[in-house]
Amino acid sequence: MWSQLAYLQRLISDVATDPGERRQIQLADGSRLTLDGASAVDVDLRGPVRKVRLVQGQVFINVMLDGRPFEVDIGETRVQVFGTHLSASRGLDHDEVVLFKGKVEVSSQYGEKRLLTQGQRLIIRGASLGQAEKVDAERLLAWRDGQASKPPVR
Repeated sequence: MWSQLAYLQRLISDVATDPGERRQIQLADGSRLTLDGASAVDVDLRGPVRKVRLVQGQVFINVMLDGRPFEVDIGETRVQVFGTHLSASRGLDHDEVVLFKGKVEVSSQYGEKRLLTQGQRLIIRGASLGQAEKVDAERLLAWRDGQASKPPVR
């Protein structure tokens, strides 16, 4: 059942990858997305706020600053991007944001907020934001190059 739902979500998304596939996309505003296998995003660059909605999987985002805000929605969590390089992922039991460069503010649907700076990770369980923790962002983002997986979540 879960695999059928995941397939349907990828099918109706703006950009999607199959399991085992990795894809790089350049958006009209110059920003770049790298989708891991079995990932899907919806993109809306119209209007005063640019938005990417992570439907499933994992995406690395290199944001080009153009004077408009850039937001990433992960379920009910919103990530406002003030920097340029981050990864967002959706899992069965948690979501995650890893900041490679710049700053982001992560907000839950209940108004809880966390500011992440370069080299930090935030785990999101349901509507609850964890604490920002310092990590080896380069290692956690090695999936972009087809390298080893990330360490377990605490």
